[in-house]
Amino acid sequence: MEIESGISCSGSNNKGNGNGKQRVIDNPSGGIDYISNLPEAILLCILSFLPLKEWIKVSLLSKRWKYLWTKISNLKLDEVEMITNIIKKDISCPLCGKFPSQVSSCLCLDNATCAGRRKFADFVDRMLLLHSGYTINNLRLSFLYDPQDGYTKRIDTWVCYALRSNIKELELNFSDREYLKFLDKKGLAVRWADPHQPYELPHGFFKPKMLETFVLTFCKFRASSFNTFSSLLRLHLKRLEVLDGSIEHITSRCPVLEDLILEYCLIPDGYFVSKVDIMIKRLSIVHCASKDMLRLDISTPNLLMLTIVEKYLKSASIRKATELIDARISIYAISAHNADGHALNSLLNGLNHCQSLTLSTYCIRVIPMESTLLQRLHIPLQKLMRLRLIMGISKRELPRISCLLMSCPVLESLTLVLSGPMAIYRYEFPSRTMYNIDEENWESQIRQFPCLKTSLKEITVTELMGRRNEVQLIMFFLKYAAVLEKVTFSLCGPNKYLSYSPDKVTSFRENLSQMFDFIRGSIQAEIKIDGESYPNVV
Repeated sequence: MEIESGISCSGSNNKGNGNGKQRVIDNPSGGIDYISNLPEAILLCILSFLPLKEWIKVSLLSKRWKYLWTKISNLKLDEVEMITNIIKKDISCPLCGKFPSQVSSCLCLDNATCAGRRKFADFVDRMLLLHSGYTINNLRLSFLYDPQDGYTKRIDTWVCYALRSNIKELELNFSDREYLKFLDKKGLAVRWADPHQPYELPHGFFKPKMLETFVLTFCKFRASSFNTFSSLLRLHLKRLEVLDGSIEHITSRCPVLEDLILEYCLIPDGYFVSKVDIMIKRLSIVHCASKDMLRLDISTPNLLMLTIVEKYLKSASIRKATELIDARISIYAISAHNADGHALNSLLNGLNHCQSLTLSTYCIRVIPMESTLLQRLHIPLQKLMRLRLIMGISKRELPRISCLLMSCPVLESLTLVLSGPMAIYRYEFPSRTMYNIDEENWESQIRQFPCLKTSLKEITVTELMGRRNEVQLIMFFLKYAAVLEKVTFSLCGPNKYLSYSPDKVTSFRENLSQMFDFIRGSIQAEIKIDGESYPNVV
C-alpha cells in the first residue's frame, strides 16, 4: 500500500520512489502505522523530546526503530535521572536480592545505587560509541564525581570524546547538590563527593572546531590545556577552580567569544585585569574569589551587558564601554582603602554610556558624596534611560539617590525595589530605618533634576509597605514629574507586616491612601496598585 507523502525534510535518510511516494507499514491489527513512515529527520526530532528511558522502549517497536535512537543529535546523559528511573525497577541489591525502597537499609540502597551507576557508565560508553562520526547538536553529561569510585579514567574518556567530536553545545556537570537532594527524597543513598577534590579536566591541548556553547560545572579548569575554540560563542563556568590563565588568555583562544559567565569560581589573582581590548559582548561575574580581593580593569569596546555580583571590590575600571546597554551591579563591601566608595565611583564612570542600570542598596550607600548635600556624579550617565534601585530608603541612601537622579538627564523609567538590599540576589535584609525626605529639602533643588521636567515617564515601585518615607518619596515624584504617564505599585505580602503593631499597620494604610487623592504634576499620570487604577484628580 502506498500513500502520497507531502512532507519534505532536509537530512532525512528516507528515500522515495521519485514521485514523492513512500511505503506505508501495515499494522498487524489492521491499521496503518503513519508515524513509522514519517521522514527520519522528523522521527529524530520527536525522539529528542523523550526522556532517556523512553528511547530504549521505542527501540523495541520495530526494526526501523531499533537503531534510530542512536542517531539522535541532542543527548542528555544524566546519571541521576537514569538511576532514579531504573533503580527501583531493574536493579536489586547484590546482597539480599531485593529491590530497594525508602524503608530499605542504607546498605541495600547504597549497593543498588552503585549498581545503577555502573549501568549508567556502561550506557554512556555505548551511546558515545554509537554516535562516533555523527554531528551532535547538544550533549549534556551530568555525573556525580567521586575520586574514590574508580570512574576517573572513564570520565576522562568521555570528556576527551566530547572535546574532540563535532559537538555544537556541550555541558559537563560533575556535581549538583540539587540532584543529590532529589536522590535523598527518592530514598536513594549516594556517597557525597569530596568538595575539596573536584574532577580535573584531562590534559589534551584540545581544539574543538564546531563547539559554540560550553558549560562547565564543578571541576578544575586549566586554560593551558586548550588550544583554540575557533567557533565558541558562549563560555559558562560554574563552581570551578580556575588553575591558570586570565580573561585575556581566554578571549585570545576564543576569537569569536561573545558571552563569558563565571559563577562561584575560584580564580587566580588579577584574572580580570588586561591591557588589551576584550572583545566580548556579555560579561557576568557572580561571587568569584581569589587570594586577593577582586580587581577589575578591562577595556571592552563591544560590551553590551555587564553583571557584577561580588562581596568585595578592591578596584574597578571599565574602559571603552561605548556600546553598553545594560549593567547590573551589587558590591556589598568595599576594601579598607576604598571605604568611601571610590572603587565603585570609578566603575560608574566607565558606565557613562549605559542605557539601563541596576544598583543594590550597598552600592547606593557608598557612592562618594562631598560637602554639598545634592550633587551629580563626576561623569553623568548621559544615555541612561532605565534605572532600577534595590533600596531601603535609609538616611545614607536618600542623598545618593538624589545624586543619581541629577546625573541622569534623559531617564525615562525608574524602578524602586523596597524589599531590602539583597533582593536582587534572592536574599532579604529589610531596613526599618525611618528617614523622611523633607529633611533633605529636595523641593528647593527641583531645578537640579532635569529628568523630572523632560523625560521621566514611568515609575514602578515593588514591595511597597506604606511607611512614611516611602510615601513621601513617591509623592515627590508625583508632584514634580511633569511628563509622567504611568505609576505602578506592587504592595508587599502580609508577612512583611508581622513585626509591626496593628496601629502601625493602620498608619501604613493611611499613608498609602494619601497618594490616591493627591494632585499630580502630570495630567496624564495614572496610578495602578496591584492592577487597580486611580486616575488623576483635576
